[in-house]
Formats: sequence, C-alpha cells, structure tokens
Amino acid sequence: MEAKTSLNITEIAKSRFQQALKELGIAEVFLREGLVRNVAGKAFQAWKLILSYLALRNLEQLEIRYKGFKRVGSRTIPLYEWIAAVMPTHRMSEVPTMIEERIRGAAELTALAL
Repeated sequence: MEAKTSLNITEIAKSRFQQALKELGIAEVFLREGLVRNVAGKAFQAWKLILSYLALRNLEQLEIRYKGFKRVGSRTIPLYEWIAAVMPTHRMSEVPTMIEERIRGAAELTALAL
C-alpha cells in the first residue's frame, strides 16, 4: 500500500533558488564568451527554477486549482506540490497567473521567458 506524503517544501524551495543562481552564473559566463544561444537556454532554466521557487512559497494559491495526487515512484504526493516542485514547462503560463496577486509581474516576466 502506497502512502500519501508531502514534500519537504522548504528544502526544495531553497534548492530551486540556489540552482537558479547557478544557472544565471553559467549564463553570464556564456554571455561573455558570445554563446548567445546557450545564454537563452540557461536564462530560461533559471526563470523556470525561480518560478518553481515562487510557487513553492505560495502553495496555497496552487492548492485551490490543482486537486488530486501524483504518483512518483512508490510515493503519492499532492499534485499542487509536484507542479510547484517540478514546474513542468506546459504549466509555466498558468502558474504565474495564480500567484500574480502576491508576486506582481510574475505572469508578464514568464510571458517574456516563453
């Protein structure tokens, strides 16, 4: 029997933010080297990670919309937690609109990133 569990949101959020900073650092190096295409990819990944961080910090907004559970290996976790932690690209347009009330500009910046 599989147990329904919750993720360690604080640790995941911290990790996403640190990963975003690393991606931006790599993007900066690529920019200095003139690797513009690579910079765009790294900047996109950084924004995706920042959006994940913001979603994790505003989970109650996602919980309203995303009901149910997601099976991950032998664990079952709330769908809204999975979406916030993973931030699937196809959800990157709708998640910022949910957190826009608290994070002004999230939807607009995401539209630019996409």
